Amino acid sequence: RSNSATRASRGDAGGVDLATTASSQYIAELIADGDLEEAELASMFGDQNPRNGRLTVDGFVELCRQIDDLFEDDAADTAPASADAATPGAEDESPRAKLVRLLDTKAPPRWREDYDSDDAAIDAATELADSFDADAVDEESLLGDWELAYVSSESFVFNEGFTGVAKTTPGGAKFAGLAQTLAVERGARVTTAVETLTAPLGPFDVTVKGDWSLNRRKEPVTKRLKRVLEVVPRSVEYGLVKVDGNRVEIGWKTMRVLNSLELAYLDEDLRIQRGKSSWAIWRRTRPSEEA
Repeated sequence: RSNSATRASRGDAGGVDLATTASSQYIAELIADGDLEEAELASMFGDQNPRNGRLTVDGFVELCRQIDDLFEDDAADTAPASADAATPGAEDESPRAKLVRLLDTKAPPRWREDYDSDDAAIDAATELADSFDADAVDEESLLGDWELAYVSSESFVFNEGFTGVAKTTPGGAKFAGLAQTLAVERGARVTTAVETLTAPLGPFDVTVKGDWSLNRRKEPVTKRLKRVLEVVPRSVEYGLVKVDGNRVEIGWKTMRVLNSLELAYLDEDLRIQRGKSSWAIWRRTRPSEEA
């Protein structure tokens, strides 16, 4: 991109025009593949009420989110299938030792599309979950800093990360990591998640702040009681962009994939969560100072 386009995308030149929007990597690929018509983009661009032919940064982000919503139902169909590969290891290896070994085979983070032993990792995680009593977990044992080590969610792959910002960044960006802090401050359960992205202009962070709780839920069919770690995001901030209120709590759909998952296993170093068709494995990087 030219320097002027870079400044426009950041709002320094008064906003983002239609040409710059169409040339952003995500949108340009959709147009090139025939998934998005130029006329359709122009119409959606106009719906954002551009001033003097330009969108604000917030308007550009909202436009990208609306485009993303058009393809949300296609996530499961377009995400790559995982490889069914056997994982080498000793037969008498414990499920936890096997999982740790698998997590150590590559530098995190990783997901199904680039991790050829994901079935073995999920098998080990399932064994740990099946023998774990989550009902005995107290909230204090969750406090501290965590790093996402593995995720099997197809939606996570489709959205190119946790927040989806990587997919909508002009010039393109790539998910590089997700850190999460669970804390209690003045009696309130608060959480901060920091998604690190790499981009042509350099790495940057997307910070998501919110509240968390550990709740009991009963499966409607099996009546099985489970513990669910639920996070309600309150604000998203990166660069010059800060979004809060209902646009985050209700409208930011991409983050839902990790914000309400069953707590399937927990020890001093590992936290395993699962959904209907996804797994998330976290490694603790620092315990709570209060723990």
